Amino acid sequence: MARKKGGSIIKKILWSVVLILALGACAGAYLFYKEFLAPNVTLEKQKPFLFIPTGARFEDVVGILREHNLLVDEKSFRWTSGRMNYVNHIKPGKYLLKPHMNNKTLITLL
Repeated sequence: MARKKGGSIIKKILWSVVLILALGACAGAYLFYKEFLAPNVTLEKQKPFLFIPTGARFEDVVGILREHNLLVDEKSFRWTSGRMNYVNHIKPGKYLLKPHMNNKTLITLL
């Protein structure tokens, strides 16, 4: 009888660990979606073009996006920009934005 009880406790512990790991994986997947793939560009009344002047720095780009109220979540844009190394690769130009672009698509465009 004692053996069955000990085995049952180990099974409960293992299932608890599996459940915690699964919940952690789900939370990680949600955060990945939110930061990279969730829509983050809003084009309600603005023109769909974004102009980045020659010599602009990353903070200038963020300021332009903020000024035209184009980002839903600036913090996630900054985070994704850092991960994709956009911070160091600003290119001037006129860019056609599309509604509901996600951070990854926007940064790839820019």
